Amino acid sequence: MIFRSGSLLLGALVALAPTSHASNLALDAPFLGYVFDGDSGDIHRIDGLLGSSRLSDAIGLQSSVSRASVSTNQRFAIVQDGDGRSLLVDLTTEPPSVTELGGVMDGADGVLFGPSGQVAAFYSKDQGLLQLVDGLDGSPTVRTESDGLGGLGSISGLALSDSGSLLVATSGDGGGSLYMLPRGARAMRVGSVQDASGLAFLRGEEDAIIADGEANEVILLRGSGPSWHAITIATENDGVNRPYLAGATGDGSYGVVAVPGGVISIPLSGGVARFADCACSPTSLTPLLGNNVFLLTSDLRQPLLAVEIGEEPKVRFIPALPLEGDATF
Repeated sequence: MIFRSGSLLLGALVALAPTSHASNLALDAPFLGYVFDGDSGDIHRIDGLLGSSRLSDAIGLQSSVSRASVSTNQRFAIVQDGDGRSLLVDLTTEPPSVTELGGVMDGADGVLFGPSGQVAAFYSKDQGLLQLVDGLDGSPTVRTESDGLGGLGSISGLALSDSGSLLVATSGDGGGSLYMLPRGARAMRVGSVQDASGLAFLRGEEDAIIADGEANEVILLRGSGPSWHAITIATENDGVNRPYLAGATGDGSYGVVAVPGGVISIPLSGGVARFADCACSPTSLTPLLGNNVFLLTSDLRQPLLAVEIGEEPKVRFIPALPLEGDATF
């Protein structure tokens, strides 16, 4: 993902058609967030509440967008347009406005957002680079914070904290390791894993949820500085089988991991882990508005699946986009 500077209205890139659903967060109508359609290059708003929601018209991207990442607070999107420019789209204005991001590395693998959506980062595993983006709600600035990713080994998972720390999981023939890269500091090894691909920080914390797919366990990493310690919070006895994605509710009450067939909700203060069957293999654990709602799938031509995490997690569906020629009501 290639993301350069200066502020401009979306103009040729983004225009809202008069009949489209506005992407202004100040609107009274409830909504859950935004989802990117990789087939058409459009961003759609999810209107309504979970259980009675639908996909709105596209917000009106007039230039092809090859990739887009929406912030966890649903206020921003970072997109790559057809000319290879990397742009920060403010979804809270009508029409949406954009800032071209300068100084982003060529060949970035993707974008990470912190749990609160106030900080983002570009990363490249091959180049071993991490670039933080500050000032998302004002004057976004791209800063190169670390060039040490390349020396850690084969990277299997990454997560970004609200303070700009990066948690890295590596894997190898003899098992893997966890590294913490506090902002502006060197990487510190904080523990061992077998093969962890799912990592997620808790909102406002340096604590993190780790899904170890080889060990069939979920770990809560707590602490700071050199005193990190790991707590196993769920195992095979709790139904944890090959977990591969991780998340946490906004209030820090629950960890959540994706496993083949569904998701597992794990109370972090103690209690029984619960499985929610989605009859699917979740492709994401993307936070939506509502503190405890996660999008599980992303194919807009099929009903989207989302889960509400709690003592009894519930999977709900969001109707698919209507096919061309279908009547809408």
